[in-house]
Amino acid sequence: MSSGDHFDAIVVGGGPAGATTACELADLGYSVLLLERAARIKPCGGAIPPKLLQEFDIPESILCTRVNGAGVIAPSGKRVDMPI
Repeated sequence: MSSGDHFDAIVVGGGPAGATTACELADLGYSVLLLERAARIKPCGGAIPPKLLQEFDIPESILCTRVNGAGVIAPSGKRVDMPI
């Protein structure tokens, strides 16, 4: 990227909302720059990523529940299931 680059939109934050916004704008034909501060593991929706459970040696016995997967359903009805 150079100082002369031009974008129709700049989205700050590559989380779920930012990534979706950037994708939607790009699909509509806008030139979009998506900025993310750093690639890092971070919780989403109050969850603790499995890697952090390992790094902090958190015992399974104190967990309320474990999520093994997630699904996303598009307005079209198409579904994508993802193991975690």
